[in-house]
Amino acid sequence: MNITKEKKNVTLICPSFRFSKAQFYKPAFYIMRYLKEIYGIEPVIVFDEKLNDVKFKTDERVTESSFQGVNLVNISSDIDDNLTKSETVKAYKTYIEENARDIDLLLVFHANTTEMKLCNLYKKLNPNGKVMTILDFSVARFNHYKNSFLERLKHFAKMVIYRFDILKFYKTVDVFTVETESGYEYLKKNKWNGINISKKLQILPFGYDKKDFGLNLSEKAQKENIFLCVGTVGANQKNSEMILKSLKLVDLKDWKFVFVGAIDRNFKDKIEIFNKECPEKRKSVLFAGAVTDRKVLAEYYKKSKVLVFASRSDAFGLVLVEALAFQDFLVSTPVGVAPEIVKNGTGDLFDDTDSLLVELQMIVDGKIKIDSSVKKQVVEKYDYQNIIENFEFFKTVLM
Repeated sequence: MNITKEKKNVTLICPSFRFSKAQFYKPAFYIMRYLKEIYGIEPVIVFDEKLNDVKFKTDERVTESSFQGVNLVNISSDIDDNLTKSETVKAYKTYIEENARDIDLLLVFHANTTEMKLCNLYKKLNPNGKVMTILDFSVARFNHYKNSFLERLKHFAKMVIYRFDILKFYKTVDVFTVETESGYEYLKKNKWNGINISKKLQILPFGYDKKDFGLNLSEKAQKENIFLCVGTVGANQKNSEMILKSLKLVDLKDWKFVFVGAIDRNFKDKIEIFNKECPEKRKSVLFAGAVTDRKVLAEYYKKSKVLVFASRSDAFGLVLVEALAFQDFLVSTPVGVAPEIVKNGTGDLFDDTDSLLVELQMIVDGKIKIDSSVKKQVVEKYDYQNIIENFEFFKTVLM
């Protein structure tokens, strides 16, 4: 696709992750959609629909050439077989070569070596163009890699092999963004790939989209005694096993605990064991399965009083701000955006099975006040429209 230059163009390239239909409800797409809505730009997302990533094999492939006004360019649409990694890079390179001069702002999520090379090529062809890198940075994940000898060795080798590309990439990028205050503070004090990026670093939080949910912020929520957990049940990152261990011991009384999300096939045996060991909780601990309709998911958020988030290492935790928008009380591990949300009195943090058990039981027993009247400014902070409107870099480049 060659870009027809009528208005300012923002292009997002996705060489390192598969842009499936699931991405229509994630930050990459929301940012592009709201850039179009607010600034009237021409938004383009370039992706390889056949990217061979086992984690996304169950996602539906994107067949539209546009969605909600965002142009979708599939670089493998005319190819029968999956592109190899080198073929993918070549296809992206060709796209940049053909369109660089018409792209006003190039966006990338993450910053792997492929993104670096493509951004450097873009800047070479269009020196006046702007580049923004959304790091999707997790302090917990970074520390995990740092504490692994093998990961440190791989990281060192990467910095040696791609040193020239990394240094050039830093000069190419106009703005690096992170989603959380903790990530921002960490990268202000610590180097990224051996480079101090603090002068180009800004916070761009992720958020929720009230349109997809049909959310009316002025509507008073009618809450029930429900704990809610949203995400793939049994996925290692989601730490569902910790929740089940706590639920074995907590006296739920008239409360229910609802898991919403696809169930990992390797976790089904653990659910069966839980049901056998706790038959009295079959009617109070429920597994709703996958919910893809945002309006249906909204009903779960509306009814629930508490969202439980036990993730091990999320960089942000989108469900936290989604639940916050529906005035849910948040009970979370100290990952992603959770610490900066709960400090406003909208939730509590826990570290392990025992502390989660204590938290759940105190809520059931009425010893923790669940205030559904969440401060309006906290909720509005994570509204995508407000996020994009208030990010100064977008104003500078696109107005």
